[in-house]
Amino acid sequence: MDKIYTLKGDTGKTSFYTGELVKKSDPHIHAVGSIDELNSLIGLVISTINTNPANPPAKEIQEILHHLQNDLFTVGAELTMLSSKKAKPRITSKHIQEMESYIDAIQEKLSEQKNFIIPGGTLLSAWLHFSRTVARRAERDLVELSNSINLNPELLKYLNRISDLLYVMARYANKEIHAEQQPIYKYLDENPEE
Repeated sequence: MDKIYTLKGDTGKTSFYTGELVKKSDPHIHAVGSIDELNSLIGLVISTINTNPANPPAKEIQEILHHLQNDLFTVGAELTMLSSKKAKPRITSKHIQEMESYIDAIQEKLSEQKNFIIPGGTLLSAWLHFSRTVARRAERDLVELSNSINLNPELLKYLNRISDLLYVMARYANKEIHAEQQPIYKYLDENPEE
């Protein structure tokens, strides 16, 4: 059996699918690492979901998250194969349309949001909010990378939709079990000097 440690990364470099060596601090590696972190976090969120038949929205959220994980593997593959001449997986407008259809379907089940909200409520909602913040960081890393290399423009659109999707799912996870979500304006109205 091959050993998992190859010693190749001991000098602070790693290689892409193409064999190209880059520093582990390279913006390209930051972007790939953030996508990997987001995918791992979503796996953690899925493991916390109780798919009790009495809570069908949890099952719906779980199915969407599984779909999202598969897409994130496509994102990671595309990023690590940028300079490859071989056919590679790509995020396309179809992926974005799927995300938008999920967002629209969930949003139709929610009341109009009139205030900012404090992340929290149920455990599932809190984890989804946390995933949203990691998705935003992954998006920032991708934008940073796009300053130095040409990226598929659909990648940036897709990452932006992920955080929107995670946000509406976090609201949905709270709504379905009638959890209280605290509007942030209560805290903004407080005057600590009084």
